[in-house]
Amino acid sequence: SLCLLCLLCLLCLCTMTHRLVLLALLLLGLHAFLTQAFILRRHISLLEDAETRRGGVLRELPALWFSQNLDHFDRQEKGTFQQRYYVNDEFHKQDGPVFLYIGGEGALRSTSLTSGEIVDLAQARNGLLVALEHRYYGESHPFKDLGQNASVTENLKYLSSMQALADLSWFQHKFSEENDLDDANWFCVGGSYPGSLSAWYRLKFPHLVVGSIASSAPVEAKKSFYEYDQVVGQSAGSTCAQAIHDATAAVEAELDAHPDTTKEAFTCSDVEDNVDFLYVLADAVSFAIQYTSTTEGSPYYHMKEKMCSDFTQEGTDPVQAFESFIKYLLDLLQTDCGHFTSTYEVLSDTSYAEMKNARQWWYQSCTEFGYFQVAPTEGLSLRSQRIDLPYHLQLCERVFGIPLDPNVTLTNKYYGAKDVQEHGHRILMPNGSLDPWHALSVITMDDDDSTVIPFFIDGTAHCADLHAISPSDPASLTQARKSMARFVNDWLDDPDEYDDGNDDDDDDISAGAVVGIAIGCSVAFLILGLIAGVLGERLRRRRIQRRAQVDSTPLAEAAV
Repeated sequence: SLCLLCLLCLLCLCTMTHRLVLLALLLLGLHAFLTQAFILRRHISLLEDAETRRGGVLRELPALWFSQNLDHFDRQEKGTFQQRYYVNDEFHKQDGPVFLYIGGEGALRSTSLTSGEIVDLAQARNGLLVALEHRYYGESHPFKDLGQNASVTENLKYLSSMQALADLSWFQHKFSEENDLDDANWFCVGGSYPGSLSAWYRLKFPHLVVGSIASSAPVEAKKSFYEYDQVVGQSAGSTCAQAIHDATAAVEAELDAHPDTTKEAFTCSDVEDNVDFLYVLADAVSFAIQYTSTTEGSPYYHMKEKMCSDFTQEGTDPVQAFESFIKYLLDLLQTDCGHFTSTYEVLSDTSYAEMKNARQWWYQSCTEFGYFQVAPTEGLSLRSQRIDLPYHLQLCERVFGIPLDPNVTLTNKYYGAKDVQEHGHRILMPNGSLDPWHALSVITMDDDDSTVIPFFIDGTAHCADLHAISPSDPASLTQARKSMARFVNDWLDDPDEYDDGNDDDDDDISAGAVVGIAIGCSVAFLILGLIAGVLGERLRRRRIQRRAQVDSTPLAEAAV
């Protein structure tokens, strides 16, 4: 109102020419506003039509290095290490947002920033893409090795999700400072364990990111994760699940009778412990379910269907079926039985290599999360009953030389577990119905007013929404991506709406609408002021003309 009053006063003081110039400038401003509105709509259209594209071009980006603090919580510790990160500025324009891709329990690949959902979002929003590798993984090594038994607490004690979140915060601060991005809006994205980190980063640092995508995020820590095997059985289907259950029992009987020859037949002689071998079998089955793909050309395309076909084919010997599937999977992944999963031999290797991640992740499992995939004690189990909680805890002690028991109570209290929906804001949580990890994530909308939005995507597996778009994507995945893109756009357009955790119904008008109303009212008042000015000028001229006529009238005639 004050601005409008000032404009009206200015109009009254201005000449006619100045009024016209002011009006022209304001009309140009209105045109600019409408143009921006059109551009924003185009951003959404790009994402809605994205199913016709295959994502970004797979290309390598140069590795960059950041001097990261070793310990964010001890002021006496001054040590640092070099942390790897990548940047893709292909789509970035001034005032564009920053999309932060969070690395996790494995080496960070630069292709994470050249293909997939995050690239589509950045392209639509003129955004900058940044990815930070998780400490202790890939090439981000704080120490020269991963800790011998006696020194495990010295070399691995800085490996935790809390330190990883602090890494993100400190990196974002320094990166923004060095690249003049202090005023940029940041949006974080992650899948699986990094999906949990993405949710927790928004939860713990809401002033740093305006929102997050937490794909397939197991936000609840749990020791005996028996639900994992239950979901594997449900996703496989009753016939396939029963066939795998029977095959597992048959192999277990063969293993008890002839351990060496059984392992040799499966090309698993490098696995010494019998229960470790049974875990290889269970992990192979769950791998086929967790990573099955609907994308043509993917090496995991319809892997679930292939596995189930092999096990349920009439007349097939169950042991031979399992043997054939294990060999197929190891050949596909170009690995051996001992390195396929977390066997004692693999976990005991303390050397660093870019693609080695088993020991680090096992340490986090044994200290923070659990996530121990045990056999269900009730119902149909696809894995041996020997794979139980004591087996996992004993493996923790065997590997690290000291008793370790994951403090899942502390983890859940600190992060809130599935109550993230109650305490968090502006977090998107997509999960696939086939993915066993959805049992520890948020898949239902318990509070209609919450801005922690779950997407339970039928027929999809682990982190499917983060992958590059494919014409063979199911309709459920395509629709979920569109819906998530709308939320991302809305939150980036209005980054401050939920900072206090409250979404008042009276505040539903967007910033763009407010600006539009203000400009519209200003233009309307200016037009009225212009009309009033024109009318006033005409009245003034008529008064002058009348006075001139009166002044020229003879006094005698005037007297008459």
